[in-house]
Amino acid sequence: MLSESLLKKFDQIIARYPLKRSALVPLLLYAQDEVGHVSEEVVAEVAKRIEVRPIEVTEVITFYSMLRRQPAGKYNFQVCTNISCMLRGADEVYGYCSKKLGIKHKETTPDG
Repeated sequence: MLSESLLKKFDQIIARYPLKRSALVPLLLYAQDEVGHVSEEVVAEVAKRIEVRPIEVTEVITFYSMLRRQPAGKYNFQVCTNISCMLRGADEVYGYCSKKLGIKHKETTPDG
């Protein structure tokens, strides 16, 4: 599933932190770069290596928008939705893009 070089990198990253749990986000980002998303297998491997339960890894994944549970498409676009952007029409921009592409939040078009 994960390459031997990535597993060695995991060991190096974990060694940098006084608490293994502190390496969680970096490990997930490196795994996502290799696999393309954070699969159940990645969750299990990371949880085992930093000695936490898989649900704790999943909780972190759901908090950070840069971590994906599904493979992403070739191109990724985001629409700012903070209050300043919303006051300047972000809802309309999002609605237009969603309608034009036929997708919703965190979805991918059929052609990838």
